[in-house]
Amino acid sequence: MPEAAAGERFDELAEKLGAELAALGQPARLVKGGKTYTFVAMAQPAGVGRHGGADYSVIGEIPKARYTYYGPFAGGGEQLEAKDVLWIGGRRFYVEAVADYYMGRTPIYRTGALILTYPDREKEAATE
Repeated sequence: MPEAAAGERFDELAEKLGAELAALGQPARLVKGGKTYTFVAMAQPAGVGRHGGADYSVIGEIPKARYTYYGPFAGGGEQLEAKDVLWIGGRRFYVEAVADYYMGRTPIYRTGALILTYPDREKEAATE
């Protein structure tokens, strides 16, 4: 396949993925380096408790709510890195890891592992 045709297919696929994220995702906000990035992303449950790892305290297991992140590789989504704090749909997540998905040499979207850090929406709104 000629390079120009392949590039057009990559652009078309990236556009379709962006449209799917926009339709299925929620507003996301990342504050980093004094800048605020807003875009649309998805956080899908990846398991809770033993399946997602847990912390332990003197009263027993404290489950972590783990999520899988799907977001754009543009519009601010490309700024997301491990150890960031990301807000999606009014919930605050700690970013454990990120990985980029490529088509050829072109990054088309980003995925990652998130931990829900503040599940109470009313308390979150007061701390924003």
